Amino acid sequence: MKNGSIFAAIAIAATPVFASAAAESSSVSMSFEKCQATQANTIAQLNVPPDDIVHIVNTGAMTMTRIYVEDGSVLITCSGPDNKMVITKSSEGR
Repeated sequence: MKNGSIFAAIAIAATPVFASAAAESSSVSMSFEKCQATQANTIAQLNVPPDDIVHIVNTGAMTMTRIYVEDGSVLITCSGPDNKMVITKSSEGR
């Protein structure tokens, strides 16, 4: 699977995060543990090279990871206190 198809992979891994591939940002209620698992599974499914993954925050209460893809980047945030996963797509790359 190519990096450019990240929304399809996230939609499969984190349903119902996206109802439509046209969404730029979306959030869904999810346990912190499930969010982290979804984040890791998505990265593994996309076979994203380590150089294209930036772990911005990685604590016991929050993770924020930017994944660079062919057409921009995707930010996946997991919040333990809020029990939410937020995914934001940006057309800007590095």
